[in-house]
This record gives sequence, C-alpha cells and structure tokens, in this order.
Amino acid sequence: HHHHHHLFHHHHRHHHHHHLLLPPHQHLHHLHLLFLPPLLLTVMTKQERFAGWFPVFDRNCDGVISVDDFMSVASAVPDILGEGEDGDLREMLKEIYSTSWPQLLERANKSGSGSISLAEWTEWITSFTAGKSAFDELEEFNQQIFTGSFALADINMDGNIDAGEYALWARAFLPWAQEDEIAANYAKLIGDAEVITGDAVSTLFEGMLFKDNAVDIFIPKKANDKVSKLL
Repeated sequence: HHHHHHLFHHHHRHHHHHHLLLPPHQHLHHLHLLFLPPLLLTVMTKQERFAGWFPVFDRNCDGVISVDDFMSVASAVPDILGEGEDGDLREMLKEIYSTSWPQLLERANKSGSGSISLAEWTEWITSFTAGKSAFDELEEFNQQIFTGSFALADINMDGNIDAGEYALWARAFLPWAQEDEIAANYAKLIGDAEVITGDAVSTLFEGMLFKDNAVDIFIPKKANDKVSKLL
C-alpha cells in the first residue's frame, strides 16, 4: 500500500478605529466608518464556513451526507486520476473511509437517522471546536476527517501539495470553484512558501476551524449558494 497516511496521521504537535475628530453634527454621518472595517464583504463567520464545507461531503447535493456520499469522497481523487476499480489508492481509501463512517455517524448524527443533516454537521464542528484554540487540542478523528480529505491532494505522495495537485484535488472536491479562483486561493494558502507542506496543513486547518476570517482550503464561497438552497 502507498504511504498516503503521512498527512492523515500527522501528529503535530483588529486595528482600533481612530475616532474621527469631527464637529458634532457630522458624527452621525460618519459613524458607519467606525463600524465597517474594509474587509466586511469578505468576512465569513466560522458557522458560515462550516456550512460551506457541507457540499464537499454531500456529493449528490440532496441535503444530507449519506454513506454513499462519504464513500464517494473516498473515490473522488482515484476517479479524477482514472484509477481502476481495484487500484491501490482506491482500495486503501475505501478501507479508511468505510472504517471512519460509523465513527462519524456516532459523533455527528445525533438524530440517529443514519445520515448527517446540514444542521447536525455544523453543530458537530461547532461543538468539537468549542473552548479549544489549537488544532492539536482536537481529538485525532476530528482532525483527520478534514486533513484526510485534503491529504488526498498529495497525488505524488512527497508530503507537499503543489499548485497542480491542488488544482486537480479542487476539480475532484470543489466542482463549484472556478479555475482562476482555485489558482488565486492556492496563492493565498501558500503565502511566501513554494508549496503547501504537511506542517502547513494543520496550521491552515487551525485558522479554518478557529478564526472567523481565514484562508480556506475548501473555497466555500460559492458553496454557500448551494447550502442556502438546502436550508
């Protein structure tokens, strides 16, 4: 079996607005300036982001994450790579995802329906991140549901995710994302680095799970249109 586990089992360890000194009659007129940071339009709350990840896993867009959806996450990259039914990567991922599914249900599917609704999904992520501030404080399973899906982007398994690999992964996972949007997002994800390293992944997910306005691997912006249709 390939060692696709390395990212999978990776053990890791506001400006103040200056009050404008204006004559009193102008205060109200300019008041909005004090409350509107320039980034307002791009701010995405954590809740919105968690909801925006739902379509990544709800593969058939029927409003719930079912076992079929979850297993098709496992085959997304082998499919894009054109790997056969008994390919090594496909077999390995099938094994990992089929083992993970009952554990995910146990944690997220409070209604016991056998599939996960958007509300359950968002509530699950909100509850397991509550009161924590670092990625490595999270239970390993909860880390790996996310890093595992993203680890699939490391096609050549060298421990890094380069621009081409990210684009390929995004095609498999984020059908709503445009090519230029994917390239722009990759540039934001790497910052000053050459590629996304295994170590960077946990840092990125830490931002995604704990900060309101963070660069997001999953590009949930357009996903929100889909999500709002489900609500």
